[in-house]
Amino acid sequence: MKLSRTPQLLIPTLLATLLLAACASGGGHRPTSQLSPKLTPFTYYNEGDLLFIGADTRAAQYIRDETIFPLGVALVNKTLRPMTISRESFLLEDETGKRYPLVSHQEYRASYHRSKTDERLADTFVEAIRGRFINFSYRELRMFPPTSRLRTTSTSEVEVQRREMVMGYLYFPIPEGGLHKRDLKLLLRVEERPETFVVRFSVR
Repeated sequence: MKLSRTPQLLIPTLLATLLLAACASGGGHRPTSQLSPKLTPFTYYNEGDLLFIGADTRAAQYIRDETIFPLGVALVNKTLRPMTISRESFLLEDETGKRYPLVSHQEYRASYHRSKTDERLADTFVEAIRGRFINFSYRELRMFPPTSRLRTTSTSEVEVQRREMVMGYLYFPIPEGGLHKRDLKLLLRVEERPETFVVRFSVR
């Protein structure tokens, strides 16, 4: 009786099938996270029917020895109702899941001395957002007034009206392990909504 050769012929076919399945599933080379899309080389964003939120890293790339870093933030309200944000609305999250609130005004005033430079580096960010939302009103977000403006008061809570954009710098502590070339998240909660809005970004 002749032995069947079918099993021998199936072995290469089976190996090829398994290899294709591994490639389709991403193998071992798929990244563990994915950054948000970019509006400019430094601006990451998340946009939906309710709002647009952008995170600009241009000024942050120059941070080296500081304990605080700037993050340009734009929030555009596209809904019919106002949205309320406060200092507690924003959190930074690193790859380990550790979260960081904004630094205090005292720490910002005492430890950070680059806010005037940050202002100059915001021009491209502001132009890109305002160019995208031409018919929206604009207001500066002043949760951290530049230290050069000693008489400028800060706001701890802002009500963003329909078809309005607010933009400004927020200041976070440098996350454990450093700032640059990491996958970070800006988390936003508004009082009127149950969900958390997320922008995934990285600083060069």
